[in-house]
Amino acid sequence: MYTEVRFYLANSLTPDVVTNAKYVVYGHECAAGLYIGYTADPARRWQEHVRSASEKTDRNYNNSFKSAIRGFPVGFKHFILAVASTEKTAQLREAAAIQFYKPKLNTREPSATSEYSYPFRALSSSIVSSCLMKPKTKKTELNVKSDSDRVTVEAIVFTEGDKKRLKTLKAEPFERVMNISCHKASLDEFPNGSVVKLKVALAGGPKRGEYLKAARTALITQVR
Repeated sequence: MYTEVRFYLANSLTPDVVTNAKYVVYGHECAAGLYIGYTADPARRWQEHVRSASEKTDRNYNNSFKSAIRGFPVGFKHFILAVASTEKTAQLREAAAIQFYKPKLNTREPSATSEYSYPFRALSSSIVSSCLMKPKTKKTELNVKSDSDRVTVEAIVFTEGDKKRLKTLKAEPFERVMNISCHKASLDEFPNGSVVKLKVALAGGPKRGEYLKAARTALITQVR
């Protein structure tokens, strides 16, 4: 079960601004260093990080951040560093935050384009408030499939527009090759053309059409 997470608000942010934001740039800090990312659901994203840190089959199991989660299970402090109204802006501000704070636990280089004008300040001097945050609940999550309802498939990573997506490699056990809906941030680490394995269930209906859906916290492992 997901629990509340206390986030400390940096850079003059207030609880009402943060709780109403579509996206946030967050930081997780322990004695080993700082990690920075972006998400639409910071409390849920932290729990996903914790879960994947315990999965030895996770491709990032041995990276600095996941190792720190295991090494300091109760030693993390959580921050909201910036807010954004679109995912593109969140990506830019994440990159700017990485360049400003120089986090030791990030393994990927930030994108070249970033918002240098964002008013970042040192965490030691910019915290004025905090708030407890719970994972957000979406209407579509009220009809959640259990793991036993899902089947394991192989899928290929591809880019459509500016977003990475997944589709099955073959029709079986479904009637045709189908796109897979999953948490987009979970595809960040996989280059185009990667073949991955994950569990999915049939979703959709007459109006939207049928598609495959993975759990938000689905374990995605690279096959080749």
